[in-house]
Amino acid sequence: MPEQAVLQDGGALWKVGTDSLRALQAGLASLFLLFTALATFGPWFQIAVAHVLTAGSIVVGLAGLRWAHRASHSAIRRPGEAGRGFATVGWLTSFLGIVISGVLNGAVLYVLQPVGLLVALVALLMFIAFHEGARAREAFFLGRFDRRDRTSTCASCGRRALVDAGGWGRIGWMCARCSRSRRTGASRKALRGLLILSAASVALLIPAVPAQAFCEILEPPTDLPTEVKGTQIEIRLTEGFARVVIIKEFFNPSDRVKEGQIFFPLEKGHELITDLSLKIGNVVYAGSGQDRQGALDDFLDSLANGKDAALVQYDPPRDVYWLAVTIPPGESRTTITTLEMPLTMRDEAYTYDYRLSVDAGHSREYLRLHLRVETSAPMGELRIPTHPAVEIKHTGTRIADAWINGTEASLRRDLRVQFRSSGSSIGQFATTAVVHNATVRERYLRFSLDAGDPAFADSLSPLPRSFIVLLDASGSMGLRGRWDLARNAVFGLGGGLRAGEGFAVAAFHGNTVVPFAPGLQEWDASTATRLATFLNSVEPRGSTSLTVALPIAAQWGRAAEARGQQPVLFLISDGRPTVNTVPIDIETAYRERSYQGDMPVFALAIEPAIHADENLLRNVSHFNHGDLITVHPGAVDVGVLAALSLIRVPVLVGVGANFPGAENLAVASHNPQDVPQGGESVVIAKLTGTTDDPVTVELTWTAPDNSPRVFTRTYAGPEIPVQPLLKKTWVLTRVHALLEEIASTGDKATIAELTSLATANRIVTPYTSILVTIPTTPPPGTPSVGSSDPFGLDLDLFGGGTLQGPGATGPGSGSTLLSSGRTSRTFDTPLDEQARETQRFWDDVNNPLLAEHELDRLVREGSPEQRAIEARVPVLRSQGQSLSVFEVDGELVGVYGRRLDPGSAGTLVLWNGAWGMAAVIAMLSFLKVPAMARTRPPRKR
Repeated sequence: MPEQAVLQDGGALWKVGTDSLRALQAGLASLFLLFTALATFGPWFQIAVAHVLTAGSIVVGLAGLRWAHRASHSAIRRPGEAGRGFATVGWLTSFLGIVISGVLNGAVLYVLQPVGLLVALVALLMFIAFHEGARAREAFFLGRFDRRDRTSTCASCGRRALVDAGGWGRIGWMCARCSRSRRTGASRKALRGLLILSAASVALLIPAVPAQAFCEILEPPTDLPTEVKGTQIEIRLTEGFARVVIIKEFFNPSDRVKEGQIFFPLEKGHELITDLSLKIGNVVYAGSGQDRQGALDDFLDSLANGKDAALVQYDPPRDVYWLAVTIPPGESRTTITTLEMPLTMRDEAYTYDYRLSVDAGHSREYLRLHLRVETSAPMGELRIPTHPAVEIKHTGTRIADAWINGTEASLRRDLRVQFRSSGSSIGQFATTAVVHNATVRERYLRFSLDAGDPAFADSLSPLPRSFIVLLDASGSMGLRGRWDLARNAVFGLGGGLRAGEGFAVAAFHGNTVVPFAPGLQEWDASTATRLATFLNSVEPRGSTSLTVALPIAAQWGRAAEARGQQPVLFLISDGRPTVNTVPIDIETAYRERSYQGDMPVFALAIEPAIHADENLLRNVSHFNHGDLITVHPGAVDVGVLAALSLIRVPVLVGVGANFPGAENLAVASHNPQDVPQGGESVVIAKLTGTTDDPVTVELTWTAPDNSPRVFTRTYAGPEIPVQPLLKKTWVLTRVHALLEEIASTGDKATIAELTSLATANRIVTPYTSILVTIPTTPPPGTPSVGSSDPFGLDLDLFGGGTLQGPGATGPGSGSTLLSSGRTSRTFDTPLDEQARETQRFWDDVNNPLLAEHELDRLVREGSPEQRAIEARVPVLRSQGQSLSVFEVDGELVGVYGRRLDPGSAGTLVLWNGAWGMAAVIAMLSFLKVPAMARTRPPRKR
């Protein structure tokens, strides 16, 4: 910027110094950046932008101080120069911008650290030392300056000359001849600037005290995740039974003992854990069955007494089965877990699914699977649709084997096996048992007859259906086009009904259930019209309770049963409950309703947001004789057709099974039974006898014309194939039947029978466990007993490396450690606090319950409504800075504070507007400074 000049009285020239103008403009620019940063405070605050603005304010302010300092020297060395007021204002504004910006972003706090103060003190002393000589030279110049002729004495040659013709150097003011060497000054300034920059860089690299706070250790060297070195799976299937043996080798690469946890999310009515062994080296230690609490106590005692141990038991809060095993440092432990389940026929084939994808993802060195299917009758068909390339090797007409070796061959997908046998199937197994000190011969029999057998040909009559549709009308269903998909799905289901079948719809949100009609309706054109009007009148809003409409569904189910129809429950939802959210409670409620009303449950997941939402709907349906269908835009018709095709209604009702002449007959499951489409009539019984005794099987039912039907077949003992797994089949079927009865009634006598049966047969249930103990010397560093994990142990989970229990808090489950327990920050800056305030504000605004319109009501903090809520002892569901969500009487109520109050928006606008106006004024002043210099009146002498 050129120097600004105007004429004085008498024609003499006066000047406003360039450094003075620059100092003032730098100070105004520093304030502009500071005010802009303050104007960003509020909901739209961005900490990165604020850091850039405040850092820029500090840098420009430092430049302003530098120019103000130069202007103070220039005013002495050029006596005719004007603009000292500009330099003073520039110094003050620059200093203000530096201090306030430094407080906001924490730069001042770093300077106030001991190392920062030391550097500042050294710099101040150097500044004073350098300027003592400059002040002396300026005093020499002023002492010899003549204001009348504007001459002074040259510091180099001592001659007097015009001041305007000379210039300043290192030794003071010099005449024109002596000041020719000034050209080298630029290089000296550059060198001096480089030196200052280097010193500043070194100072910035010095860590603030205490330095230990910056030594962040992400993971201790010993905290290595446990590895699954390999997995072997042995699957053996036969009619009505599946046995799976899972052998996993775990390795502990760390230098401390681990108590690892594995979890099994077993499907209800399917697999049960029936054995646990632990292999150490070449020795296999078998487990023993106990009641749940006794096994847990013995497990804790074993660890406290220095023994290795393994325990598998049910964890009710998480609805999973846990396996805990101790693994010493640098050693391997191999767990051998047996899962068994009864198989039922569906669509004329037995189907078994195994989660092979989990093993493929976790096993590091090897993965081997052997499948054997062995039927008592000739095998009709065996398919592995998920792995069509796997070779199936048949041995005779009743045995087939297949192998999968390696992760690539597994295709990283789950395994599905489908098989069937031709004709009726019967098998037997005989053993001895001691009952009341007497040895008795026990014989187990299984007989099944397909629904498509000619014996049933004239009696098959599919039961009419009644579709009971529960439609989620909560706030989240109004987003992403879900409501239109759900309405189309309801019409699609209605259109799939046949003449004489029933239909009922209820929309629910919060604790409100709105039925389409008070009872079951038949589907016709008028019903469709009235249903369209009903659905158009429903506005999605409020919270989601997936169980609130179950009572009316039960009522309609009983009405359908009274009309001789099969009730089929359809739950249409996006799957995220926001009221009564515990998954196991939701699943239990649907299981009880399905069991009591003999009502299958199907779920239509409408654009679920996350996998957990879809998984909950899968559990609600898949575990209750139904299935899950996920509905996406453009595929509603496909989803509805898939749901309709999966419905299997009974074609034979009340089929009874008996073994005439049998002694001490005990049937494993309920009798009589309903035979579904594509299924089978099956009976598994225990009686007294041997494999040589003849057997008579009798099935009875009622034909559609109400006439009785009887199917009788007699087998000679030696012609019945022996099935060694039949005893376990009877036990498992009986255990499942008792579990269903307990879930429905909670009868203590039934619980006692289940506990006794499961303990004797080493089956893990919610009431029994399996424990393995091995005497050892406790390795160094064994953690003590007593913490907050599911087994009361300080367990080091298989974090990040293998299977991770639901109790784990994140990948690795290993804690992130910091030196001396400190965090890496020694202080919080106002910008950090504002960033947290902003984040908390948006967390409140973006609270899923608020964003998805799941709240039934909103009340102001401190209002009478809030006091009424507190008096009713609500359940806190979400706690934010300005928004708290409570569950009150089946509704979600949001209590909002000042930050979310629409009335507080004016204060925020005033804040942002005031600082924004200040920034505008600073910028306008910045632009006005050169004009002010040109029009400034002359300073009187």
